[in-house]
Amino acid sequence: MTLLTISDFLSLDRSGGLGRVAWESAKALSRLGHDSIVVEPREGTPSEGEVIAGVTAFRSSRAPHLRTSDFLHTRTNLIDELIEKFEPSAVITHGPLSGWTWARCSRRANLPSLTVFHSAWGDEYRVEHESAQGRVGGWLRDRAERRVIRRASKYLTLSAFMAARLAELHRVPRAEIHTVPGGVDLEHFSPGEAKSRIRKRLGWKLGVPTLISVRNMRPRMGLGNLLEAVAQVLPRVPDLRLVLIGHGPLREELHRSCRKLGLANVVDFAGFVEDADLPDMYRAADLAVVPTAALEGFGLVILEALACGTPVMATPVGGIPEILTGLDRQLMSNDVGATDLAQTLLAWLSDEQRLAGVAARSRSYVESRFTWHRFAAGMIEALRNER
Repeated sequence: MTLLTISDFLSLDRSGGLGRVAWESAKALSRLGHDSIVVEPREGTPSEGEVIAGVTAFRSSRAPHLRTSDFLHTRTNLIDELIEKFEPSAVITHGPLSGWTWARCSRRANLPSLTVFHSAWGDEYRVEHESAQGRVGGWLRDRAERRVIRRASKYLTLSAFMAARLAELHRVPRAEIHTVPGGVDLEHFSPGEAKSRIRKRLGWKLGVPTLISVRNMRPRMGLGNLLEAVAQVLPRVPDLRLVLIGHGPLREELHRSCRKLGLANVVDFAGFVEDADLPDMYRAADLAVVPTAALEGFGLVILEALACGTPVMATPVGGIPEILTGLDRQLMSNDVGATDLAQTLLAWLSDEQRLAGVAARSRSYVESRFTWHRFAAGMIEALRNER
């Protein structure tokens, strides 16, 4: 099959979960023997197509000053040209803007399309804007997304949680939604050399309990709760250290919270970390923490840490239980609040033998359940399945 992938983002390096899923699944489709083409929403002169890891990538924008309507027009024209040139068997969209672009294409008639529903656009806006503006903006995004969703012929989600949300919000029959868990690059994210050697190379202290959290610094990620939890744990684990990786609009607020909570010497704001360096950060930590407060459609960072042999403690939000329950249900806190996080962190940090046991099982657990090969095969099944 020839498959054309259109994505709101495309993560050739790191640009969030949606971009990572779009890029990794496009590569996996190529490895399965399909002709995989992606339209890359990157600023710059549209290319004639560049083959990267078996995928033919085309740029879909010209310059950053283009208005949204001009950008969509340019992108739509490119997609129409690619359809005429390559005659794809189907189109795969990731994200509402890509779905909207596809809906505008003149050559979409009779061409099957698979919408990968990562999260509800309106839900994300409402969480970020807890005001009347958020309610109105969320409602408008719901309506726009619904128009796009109803024009798709196939639907796929990474979790049963998000499948239920798609069915509820956009009235898609549950039987028409395929669910396939996301994957992880098992070659890139893998166990490495001894933790002590990695810590020495990174400049981290040896023999110190160290947590890591890889998160965009936005309200729904729960990082404020995590800082409060660390402050509660600190009297029992006085040498505890937390490394925060990521950036976002809450960075300065989180810095202020650290100073207020007396964590200035406990929390290390590492900022953006290149993808090539991220596995060592996971390997060097004793425990990765995903403290999501709302809307975790799946949780790729959980798989990344587990694939490196590092246990993950997380909140029971969204699709997270679908990942961690099969490994150890106790890796999840009872709720998202700081006290619940602190209790779960303390339970694991005080039981080194149990933590080591989970670490020993983590890699094989991911290998058996969460691969991009399996995800891409699920996409093909969804496209071929006539419900």
